[in-house]
Amino acid sequence: MDNVSNSNKNTQRAIIFQGGGGLGAYEAGVIKAIYDKLSSENDKNKPLFDIVAGTSIGAINGAVLVSQVLKNNGDWKTSIDNLQNFWTKRLSSDPDYESLWSSWFFQRDSSTAASEEAARRYYSVMRFFADGAPNVFSQVEQEDDDRFYDNIFNKLLRSDNAPLERSIKKYADFPIATSFDQKQPRFLIVSVDVLEMAAVTFDSYKKEDGSRKSEYANYDKRKEDGEEIKKYVIKYDDGISIDHVMASASVPGFYDYTKIEAEQSPIDDSSNSKQSTRYFWDGAILSNTPLREVIHAHRDYWTYVEKKPTPDLDVYIVDLWPSNEYKGTPPSDNNGMKDLQDMIQFSDKTIYDEKVAKITTDYIDLSRKLIELAKAKGATNGDIDTILNENATSASRSGENRQYRKLLEGRFNLSNVLRIERSADLDSIYGKIGDFTSKTIKTLIQQGYDDTIHQI
Repeated sequence: MDNVSNSNKNTQRAIIFQGGGGLGAYEAGVIKAIYDKLSSENDKNKPLFDIVAGTSIGAINGAVLVSQVLKNNGDWKTSIDNLQNFWTKRLSSDPDYESLWSSWFFQRDSSTAASEEAARRYYSVMRFFADGAPNVFSQVEQEDDDRFYDNIFNKLLRSDNAPLERSIKKYADFPIATSFDQKQPRFLIVSVDVLEMAAVTFDSYKKEDGSRKSEYANYDKRKEDGEEIKKYVIKYDDGISIDHVMASASVPGFYDYTKIEAEQSPIDDSSNSKQSTRYFWDGAILSNTPLREVIHAHRDYWTYVEKKPTPDLDVYIVDLWPSNEYKGTPPSDNNGMKDLQDMIQFSDKTIYDEKVAKITTDYIDLSRKLIELAKAKGATNGDIDTILNENATSASRSGENRQYRKLLEGRFNLSNVLRIERSADLDSIYGKIGDFTSKTIKTLIQQGYDDTIHQI
């Protein structure tokens, strides 16, 4: 904690909320604890967090939090209290689970039987899937297969996220547009364009041309039959909309795709554009911990919009999927194995991104020192410019080729990356992302608070 407090005055602070459905209640407890820790030392002329980023339920939490901060004129305490109310008063409910657990109940003393708390959670989730979770998702419907006409093994289980959308709108006002000049937090959320298989970031700050938009292309795709790689531009000048948030939280299969209109053009010819309907799924598929997206957005904003040195960054990552749930031997039951798979799939994998960011900073510093040395040894500015103006092999996120000089722009340090990891849960179940019971939500909020106090 001390090393964060002593950071350079120009250092900005970012928080990253992971996706994890009902586990997102934990994030409400984390942000409350961070506020209690930092409010006394925070510069009153700055937001508690300069950047709030999230994926899936993290995007939803971010939307509620940032919207509340705007609504309450920068009052983070009230805004955080309202985020907790969003969970405890809007999303939570108590289903009848005991009518489902008779088989477990009569075998509960068996050495292999789940604990009563695990059974409560499991059968509560089963009841939610049978009847729906009020204010979160509708009753799950079975859709027949009309491809293989296999309605025994291949049924699609589909729910409607309209209740969740209504709940979000009760606590968040859209569109969400923020500004650095007005000392408002930047809001970043991540979704996935399923046809391009590309992570897409939606941003509440303006770009260098004064617009709000997302530009992306999948550069991993190869040209086939002479077809050019396509670039997509999604414009939202008024700010981030509820559609962008729902796109980030469109759980594959469980919810339908979220459709958003974009301008499509060849990567080398933006003038030849046409409208294209894009289909989005949950951002957790590609980037459940969007540290990379935060780094890119932070550097690009200060390099191309503010045109000033990029402030260093302190990052808080809220890890909903800890690596310490299972110790010793892995689970052998079906529910336990699927739970373990989820934890591996959605866990924080950004240690490498953090290392790459720091190594990149080292390379930039080295390049600048070599340039200064070359000048001292007689190289002219023209000689150096000739090299810096050459094209590098990499492309920018908008598709244009980079010059070497672009690689030297926007250098900043990741001063600290602090990971708040959800403590081990002996009663963990697969399906916990669908547990919106009041007991679980209150437990997670308190757990998030306690873990944060102990870990930072």
